[in-house]
Amino acid sequence: MAEKVPKRIQRELDATIPETTLAEALAVEEQTLADEQPGHYIFKSELARGAQSIVYVAHDRQMGRDVAFKQLLPGGPADAEQRFLREARVAGQLEHPGVVPVYEVGRRADGKLYCAMRLLRGRSLAEALQQEKGRARLKLLSNFVQLCQTIAYAHERGVIHRDIKPANVILGAFGETVVIDWGLAKIRGAADETGDELRAPLVDHRFDGRITQEGDVLGTPAYMSPEQALGNINEIDEQSDVFCMGAVLYEILSGRPPFVEKSAVQLLIRIAKDDVPPVRSLAPDIPRELALICERALERNKARRYKSARELAADIEAFRAGSRAQGIEYTPLQLTRKWLSRNGVLSAALIVALLLLLGAGAHIWMQNKEARRYLAQALLEKSAAEAREQRWSRAAAYAAAARVEDDTAEARWRTAQRGPLQIDPLWRLELPSGVDALAMTRDGSLLAAGLSDHGIALLDSRGRTQRSLEGHEGKITALAFSPDGRTLISAGEDRQLLAWSAAGERLARLTSEARVRDVAFSADGKMLATAAAEGSIQLWSVDGFQPRARLEGHAGAVSSVDFSPDGAQLVSSGEDGTLRIWTLSTSSMRLIRGEGHQPANRVAFVSPGEVVSASNDGTVRFFSLEGQQLSRINTSHGAILTLVSARGAVAALGQDAAVLLVDPGSRAPVARLEGEDSVNSLALSADGATLASANRDGRLRLWHLSPGAREMRLAGALGGTALAFSPQRLAVGDAAGHISLWDKAQIAGGMDLLKGPVSSLAFSRDGKMLAAAGHEESAFVFELAGGDRVPLEGHADLVNCVAFAPDGATVGTGSSDGTVRLWSAPGGVQRRVLSATNMGPVLAVAFSADNQLLAAGGEEKSIRLFDLKTGRAVGKLEGSPEAVLSLAFSPDASLLASSGRDQVIRIWSVSRRKLRSSWSGHGGRVWSVAFAPDGETVASASADGTVRLWDAATGRQVSQLERAQETRAVAFSPDGRLLASTGPHLELHVFELGDKSLLLTPTRELKRQLERSKLELQGIQLVDDLDALSPPDARPLRKRRSSFPAP
Repeated sequence: MAEKVPKRIQRELDATIPETTLAEALAVEEQTLADEQPGHYIFKSELARGAQSIVYVAHDRQMGRDVAFKQLLPGGPADAEQRFLREARVAGQLEHPGVVPVYEVGRRADGKLYCAMRLLRGRSLAEALQQEKGRARLKLLSNFVQLCQTIAYAHERGVIHRDIKPANVILGAFGETVVIDWGLAKIRGAADETGDELRAPLVDHRFDGRITQEGDVLGTPAYMSPEQALGNINEIDEQSDVFCMGAVLYEILSGRPPFVEKSAVQLLIRIAKDDVPPVRSLAPDIPRELALICERALERNKARRYKSARELAADIEAFRAGSRAQGIEYTPLQLTRKWLSRNGVLSAALIVALLLLLGAGAHIWMQNKEARRYLAQALLEKSAAEAREQRWSRAAAYAAAARVEDDTAEARWRTAQRGPLQIDPLWRLELPSGVDALAMTRDGSLLAAGLSDHGIALLDSRGRTQRSLEGHEGKITALAFSPDGRTLISAGEDRQLLAWSAAGERLARLTSEARVRDVAFSADGKMLATAAAEGSIQLWSVDGFQPRARLEGHAGAVSSVDFSPDGAQLVSSGEDGTLRIWTLSTSSMRLIRGEGHQPANRVAFVSPGEVVSASNDGTVRFFSLEGQQLSRINTSHGAILTLVSARGAVAALGQDAAVLLVDPGSRAPVARLEGEDSVNSLALSADGATLASANRDGRLRLWHLSPGAREMRLAGALGGTALAFSPQRLAVGDAAGHISLWDKAQIAGGMDLLKGPVSSLAFSRDGKMLAAAGHEESAFVFELAGGDRVPLEGHADLVNCVAFAPDGATVGTGSSDGTVRLWSAPGGVQRRVLSATNMGPVLAVAFSADNQLLAAGGEEKSIRLFDLKTGRAVGKLEGSPEAVLSLAFSPDASLLASSGRDQVIRIWSVSRRKLRSSWSGHGGRVWSVAFAPDGETVASASADGTVRLWDAATGRQVSQLERAQETRAVAFSPDGRLLASTGPHLELHVFELGDKSLLLTPTRELKRQLERSKLELQGIQLVDDLDALSPPDARPLRKRRSSFPAP
């Protein structure tokens, strides 16, 4: 029997295995390159082109993913191939999230070198710095810290980048920060083949009259270190990279590089000989500590410069957390301020004392408030990152912690949000050895864990050990409970197949010499199926455990089996890449998915007519029994090793030990398992409410799963062009001119306009009337109770938009004839015509909530404000470069939101008649904007296929809801708990939002979030609360003796 090797001995064994250095990796001969396999890559589009290489977006047919395919162009320098290989191998050796993974390097059929890399989607830091203005750039500090950590890792591996600049830093669409362009990197222990390209002319000796033009120096020197500017190539080291990062930080803080000159020569002279201008001379509002950190990184004297990128990152993190930065000398007063910022209650008392003694309390309070605001921002960034990863409990907990520091609208919104699936930890247990297999009874009352010491632990749902079963002499490969929970089947690499009672009694040893990979019971408990590594499936009668039919057909090992709910069919997966469905009455078989695919690791029924599979290609796929692929989920977790399925939930385990939760109804990912433990085994109760996870370190965890926020895709709604909410109903207009009325996800009625599409809809506040505009010169008011239709006639051109006044007695219509008309409701009598000089076609109208103003905008680009009492134009808001498509007043009528064809959302101060802020982020025209009823959040719908939610006070994006195609309209329900969106080619989506009225005070809410998630906050980091996770009555299992002496 195999025994576990003590860690001391394992460390000694590991120490004898030498690590390959980067210098050794670069010395690999070119002849080791493989030729490109024909048909491996399908080229989709050109991504970028340079003087020596071209980059395509290509599809990797073997892995089923898009990649960046870089190919060397002919006609380059003699050493072009050597440099190409060098850059690819440097990046390939740096295995870090901040470096683009290189998947393959090879030679094409025409002899050209290529490398396939991860395809990055996002923007460069240089682009971000151009788009963000003022203090908004400080949100890039989190990306800067990731840059420092990536360079610190490279330095530890012996790599100096030597070309760090914003253009070489990519900010991914999902929060990642990636450093690119390692072509000029220097490798410790390897010949410096690119050093001459970095050599600037010596400032004192080599600048002459011939070097006067910008561009004579290779590349831009704006981020160059003094030692490089002086031509001292041998002095370029890790601290030179620190200087370059300091220059990047300088631009984040001030909006420009440290030195700016028209001539490259003059720029190099200044870098070599001048001190950097103080950060606060350009940006006085930047905190002093942050400015000092930046200036220390830019010290010309290396003795005073940060010694490493890790030190620089640590000081930035310390600043963001309100702690003391090691690279700064503090005066006693400054240290006092830092201490006060970390001690809330005592700070208040000291502030009073300082007010009395020094009269400087107000200044200290402002400093403390600023520090807490930065801390809150750091916590909100962590919340956003967790939400992107669908770890909803941690996202809410980080936001709750941010509320304690700065109770902003964004912090409240993020704290209130729930994911589609709520995952609550119940307990965590340390078993005496690692876990290789898990099983759970259908009701979740009993767990079986196959341990790495070959025993089986039986535990109840409270973590209490019930039995320890011994009988296997090899690794346990599969466990399965009978539907009634009374019988357990275990299989092992020792080729034993054993039956046990729930009380721990060994019932039988099934006659089998196969290496069983999986075991499954039929729903009635009368049949058993085992999947064998030898390629067959054995059926057994549970009564007497006698073998029945053998099913053969797989060309390799059978990885899993599962019975249909009625027990008439069996589905199987295999290493041959196939999925097969077997009719048990006839032993006939047909393919769901044929050969030629990556190995299928798991398959399971999710309904009588549908199965879900896990594959080595990193996908989770849903198939009908006829073989139609219903859905494909591409994950970022590597191969999907296994999955478990139950009512309402599918849990998939990735190669990276992460667990993805999928809703089988929508066939979409809804959550990721939280916690700090890796996972290698899963089990799920039949109702999908209890999930067990375990790993090879022996940690066993139990989780409770429950429905979270609903996301409804209303059946029968095949797309729309306009939306409106009332307290009782949702109205959707489509391109054909039909208007559907929905009540609790059911169609409750409808009406038709003469000509489509429906361009605008609006309910009266009481929901009794609906105004609509289509492709006509008239609008209509519908009385929903009686079904009457009242035409609003009088415009000389198409009516584009409608709006109800807050009092419900007036309807406003905007037309291409350049007028806005006011009508009585429901009578339809024209009351007033609103117009202004050169107003142009009107595309959007909105009433203020106080019934004082009407806003109108359209093709003329400006927005007109009209006094509703007098009908006169009282303001003109200018600043939109393109047509205005949508308008919305805040509930307190102080702000007006506008959007249009230029992809920007603008917020206007109504009282000052001036632009307050502009929000960028959409990649297409913004069709619709709406304020939430509480005024704290703005929603926008865009042609880029997204719905985005923004903090109305700060303009920060707080959420992004992805759509497949163009999104045309968005609307909040009157109570703010639902958000609806639609588009001309999409179904109607309704999202349930968090209820902020249920939030407690910041401190109490944080306590509630931490207790529910069994987490604790250490600084600005959430970690598992091990005391809260301990099962109250768990007793440890008996450990087996080891034949190795204790270390």
